[in-house]
Amino acid sequence: DVIPAANDGAQLKATGLATGVPGGATIDGIEVRFESYQTGSGLGEETRVQLIKAGVGTGTNLQAVQNLTGTPTVYTRGGAANMWGTTLTDSDVNASNFGFLIQYSEIDEFDPITAYVDYMQIKVYYTASSGGGSNGAFFIFFFAAGIFCLKHRRKTYGWDGLG
Repeated sequence: DVIPAANDGAQLKATGLATGVPGGATIDGIEVRFESYQTGSGLGEETRVQLIKAGVGTGTNLQAVQNLTGTPTVYTRGGAANMWGTTLTDSDVNASNFGFLIQYSEIDEFDPITAYVDYMQIKVYYTASSGGGSNGAFFIFFFAAGIFCLKHRRKTYGWDGLG
């Protein structure tokens, strides 16, 4: 599912992963990727990229201090050994309310922008509990068009996504 949070500013939340990480596995890290860009003459920036655990934004905000560009660009946050300042179990990442969120803000008070997210992807790195300690990774893609319409610091949200 790709859903906006009611009355929560311009957030795009992706949950409902059903990652399929084996029971008893140790979660080693989480990596997220997303493609985004903006239109309009104002300046927009990423203000929050955070995991969702049990339906709530959790752990370290891994937003980068950078402005959006007019060219679709793939951004990566986290990695094979990055736990985002939280602990995760196989049950956490397999839960329907696990995922991540993205939030953008307009930093130019007078010129509106529209920020677009073309897709969202999450990769779970884990070590299996069965003999050998084999490492694994599992990708989940969300193909969706998230649209954040930002104008004069008043944020409205429209979206087209998975239902």
